[in-house]
Amino acid sequence: MTARRAVRGVSGVGLLALAAVLFAVPVRLALPPPAGARADVRPDPRIVGHLRGLDAGLGRGEASRMQRLFPEGFVFTHALVGLSWARVAAMDAGLRDEALGHARASLAAIRSREGRRPFPSDQSPPGGAFHAGWGAYLAGQIVAASRDPAEARAFAADCVRLAAALDRTPFPPSYPGAAWPADASVGVAALALHDRLFAPRTSAGDGAAYGPTIQRWVAGVRARLDPETGLVSHAADATTGTAQGGARGESLVLTLRFLAEIDPAFAREQYGRFRERFVSTRYGLPVVLAYPAGYRGAADVDSGPVIWGVGLPATVVGLGAARAVGDAALAAPLDRELEALGMPVVWGGRRSYGFGALAVGEAFLVWARLTPAAPDAGFAPVVGAAWGMPVAATSGLLGVLLLLLARRVLWPRSTSVPETSRASASTRS
Repeated sequence: MTARRAVRGVSGVGLLALAAVLFAVPVRLALPPPAGARADVRPDPRIVGHLRGLDAGLGRGEASRMQRLFPEGFVFTHALVGLSWARVAAMDAGLRDEALGHARASLAAIRSREGRRPFPSDQSPPGGAFHAGWGAYLAGQIVAASRDPAEARAFAADCVRLAAALDRTPFPPSYPGAAWPADASVGVAALALHDRLFAPRTSAGDGAAYGPTIQRWVAGVRARLDPETGLVSHAADATTGTAQGGARGESLVLTLRFLAEIDPAFAREQYGRFRERFVSTRYGLPVVLAYPAGYRGAADVDSGPVIWGVGLPATVVGLGAARAVGDAALAAPLDRELEALGMPVVWGGRRSYGFGALAVGEAFLVWARLTPAAPDAGFAPVVGAAWGMPVAATSGLLGVLLLLLARRVLWPRSTSVPETSRASASTRS
């Protein structure tokens, strides 16, 4: 009997906890989520807490665990956490030293033996477009915050190697014989960052060291758009750069996030088409589709989970793309949605989402939130004023049902005859 009561107690407490999570969803939909950059240009403390939680996870080997789930999980996790810390270092002088320390540790991890292992070194650029691009971009963001001369020289050397590869083809391979335009966009963004930091400027606007390379790359991308959608393709022929695989949500949002730093006009043009074909709603919530509207496709290692046509990673990173091009009409409700459904938990000053089950997903969310927001470009609303009501009502109803179920589990009605009554009946007989 004691063991049965213990099991019943644990089950009841679990139901109560789940009910509390459901009741929190409507509240979080109504409250403002962590802001990427507040009016005083200081990072929201909740974002810093989230980064500290991610760093604790990195110390436990979470990046290595992500590598077992995704082909680039180790580098992605470290790159995104490092970039977020570099952004914090640039925004907050009080956190600068701590933030730079974490960002440098992530860069060292990317360039460690474990970080390099999945990427053949005999490629151009060394390690391939993915590894070289993310490493260089993170190195550049660290230099932007530190202005350290030695780090600046190392970043400049990275850019020389990237430019040499990009001058040969707009989409250098990430693996032998396999190229993805989104991977190339990271390296091009690193070159654009280099020029913003170091290139001499004149009244005519020339003098950019990598301006010609960037212009040729943009022209090459324009000439190789997916013919069906007019958008940057998911994959490309590693030799010719010809579009392959059509346009995909998860690669588009990454490309758009970086394209906004490379060529803002081209980014806005591509973003408008993306918004028409990939931005939709499900049950009143704004989402980014994994495949263009009207198309069906299976989930794979690139798309991540696809539910009801929604690309979950694409929706998270879509927040960063929306902020980068000034689509406040999508970014604001998307941010609230991710905060409400992410089930954030705070413990010991650290913040985690989804019970810390997927570090790379959390890292994408923090990085997206820290994307510098462009001025509002006046995009049309994606959702109405009461967009969160269906989810809030459903969540509240499920919470009530769980409370009732927990009550039955914890305090069941007794159907047995009390011992005293049994004794009385025996005496009367």
